[in-house]
Amino acid sequence: MKSQSLSIAEVIREERKKAGMTQKELGKRLGVTQSMIAQYECGIRTPKIPTIRRIADVLEADLEPFYYAYYCAGKIAYDALREKIRRDKGCERCCTKY
Repeated sequence: MKSQSLSIAEVIREERKKAGMTQKELGKRLGVTQSMIAQYECGIRTPKIPTIRRIADVLEADLEPFYYAYYCAGKIAYDALREKIRRDKGCERCCTKY
């Protein structure tokens, strides 16, 4: 997956489909409606970082593409991106490409 070219909405949609989950199933697991997931995937609403973490956890997906999409969208600063990846993954390797 080329996360560099994907928006936050696209990352959510792609990761959900990779996990074989419907919007309704993801919403149920997160405690939100299918409509909220659709809004995230259409770019109408942008989930906050804690919600992104929950989405990635439910989908058993890597956080890096989500955070990188946040960074590309200007939603998070470079240093904050590096720190969040380092803290969430405990991995210096993940930060070297940013």
